[in-house]
Amino acid sequence: MIMVRTTLVAALLPIPFLLSGCVGSSGGDFDAGSETASSSDSEETGEGEGVAERGERGGPENAEKDGESVLQIGGVKTEATAGDTVELFTRDPVPEQSEDDARSARVEWDPRLSLTFTSAKREGSGVTFYGQASYLVEEGVYTLHSKDFTVLVPDEVASEDAEDFESEYQSYASDEDETLIILESGDSPQDFSVTIADVPPEDDSQRHADGTTGRYVQYETPEELWSYQVQVPQDYVPGRLCYIEGDEWHDVELFDFSDLPCG
Repeated sequence: MIMVRTTLVAALLPIPFLLSGCVGSSGGDFDAGSETASSSDSEETGEGEGVAERGERGGPENAEKDGESVLQIGGVKTEATAGDTVELFTRDPVPEQSEDDARSARVEWDPRLSLTFTSAKREGSGVTFYGQASYLVEEGVYTLHSKDFTVLVPDEVASEDAEDFESEYQSYASDEDETLIILESGDSPQDFSVTIADVPPEDDSQRHADGTTGRYVQYETPEELWSYQVQVPQDYVPGRLCYIEGDEWHDVELFDFSDLPCG
């Protein structure tokens, strides 16, 4: 059912979104006229929704050089690329072209930030996520903040007529307000951890055959990246992963569509 729904949505999307959404999990080229590997219910939420308000949260810093952004961006995508990894990609602006040219265009996505999780440990009333992060841009630095991460737990009383994906879940965030880590290009992957507060214990009665319980941890894509204003649904955000509490990360395989990566 999920795969059929997502494919139908992708088929109805306009050309600009196909150009921004036709991506492989490795960030390589896909034919812009082919079925998308990523789709999200966020297209139903309206422009600007689904993008975290930054305030004092994380994102790129020192993003300009000689008065110009260090990256020229035409689109953004944040998605699961492995069962334990979320990556943020950008693409170059697409030049003006005819509809036929757009359909045959090949879009190259470049990874800019990689987050690989290693465990999700219950600590009191919260869950602490441990992982490693890499910044993949040659200029500037990138900050991870405690408020950049949320946990989604299925809402048992959510309406079947929920307007968007997140309406079907209870959302939990860190009760800390702090910088987790500052990443620099060329550095080895750096360890980070973030504790999400008041996450209810997992319910074994809701556990699927693969061990998951339908819960997600997600990295909230900034509203602005390298002077580019992130827009939904043209840009595909946020990036989420299924998680299972434990000392090691699970080995559940990804689904084909990263809006619902597993379970």
